[in-house]
Amino acid sequence: MFLSGRDVIDKAFEHHLRNETRLLSGLTTDEQQTLIPLLRKLIQTLPPKGQ
Repeated sequence: MFLSGRDVIDKAFEHHLRNETRLLSGLTTDEQQTLIPLLRKLIQTLPPKGQ
């Protein structure tokens, strides 16, 4: 039995969300809210994809 493309994406997304929850679990809600703009700023400093 093969998984459809949608099933593969759904499983990957579920895994990603569990991992993200695990990573953020050590932070308070306030700390998580502080982290959001910092991550946005960090993303802006990355070179364009493919460079």
